[in-house]
Amino acid sequence: MTPAAARAMLGPDAIVGLSIETAAQLHTIDANVDYVGLGPLFATDTKPDHSPPLGVAGFVAIRRRIAVPVMAIGGVKASHATDLRRAGADGLAVVSAITAAPDAREAAASLRLAFA
Repeated sequence: MTPAAARAMLGPDAIVGLSIETAAQLHTIDANVDYVGLGPLFATDTKPDHSPPLGVAGFVAIRRRIAVPVMAIGGVKASHATDLRRAGADGLAVVSAITAAPDAREAAASLRLAFA
């Protein structure tokens, strides 16, 4: 679904996000997009068919061309959080960093602390 279609369906007060994986997809970001999920940053088992990971350098190169907030996604762990914050990430989108941890609450707290 395009951001415009999502906005039309959800209305002006909804928060509409868009996921992109490459610089070639930057043109899909329009005035209907409130934030972008950019990645995968690193290899992840959550989506085995993901695009080649961008890494921090690839994230930086694309991030600087996006005017809305950007969430770093894809294989993100607490050990990456500080570098991603410095690279311009406005937030982190994680799954296995929390769900695969022995203590989900502790994993979430570690991510939050590392990102702050």
